[in-house]
Amino acid sequence: MATRDSLGRFIGGSIPPNKQDIDIEEVLKLYNEENLGCKKIAEKLNIKDWKAIYRRLKKLGIKIKNKGTPLGRFGEDCNSYKDGCTSPAGYKLICYKGKRVLEHRFIWTRENQMPIPKGFVIHHKNEIRDDNRIENLVLLDKFTHDVLSMYQRWLR
Repeated sequence: MATRDSLGRFIGGSIPPNKQDIDIEEVLKLYNEENLGCKKIAEKLNIKDWKAIYRRLKKLGIKIKNKGTPLGRFGEDCNSYKDGCTSPAGYKLICYKGKRVLEHRFIWTRENQMPIPKGFVIHHKNEIRDDNRIENLVLLDKFTHDVLSMYQRWLR
C-alpha cells in the first residue's frame, strides 16, 4: 500500500494504487498463450486500468493485436464473423490475422498454396456467392470472368 504524507503526496518511492506492480510474466502468458486482450487481462488480474496493461506491452515492444481478435482465427471463431457475416455484394467474409477477407479468396489461396495473381479473380462455377467449396471455385483472368458472367446472365 502506498504511503502518503500529511498533504497527500506519496512518500519515499511508494507506488500509487493506479501504478501498481504488474506481473509481466503473467501478463505475457495471458496475452500470448490464452490470446486475451488488454481488457480481459486487466479483469483477470484485478487491475482497474486496462490501459496500464496496454502501455506496459507497448513499452516492451510487443505488437498489440487489433481489437482483441487473436491472430489466425477465422470463420465462426472470429469476433467479426457474427454468424455468417456477408459483404454487401453477397460474399462471405471471414477474419484472418485481424483483417476481414473474402472467404472464397482465402479458401482458394489456402488450397492452392499460392497468392491470387494480379489481374485474376476467383469465380464461383455455380454462381452462388456463398458456396465456397473448393470444387466450386476457379481462378480466371478478369476479362474471361467478365465475358463468362455476361454470358451466364444472358442465358437466364
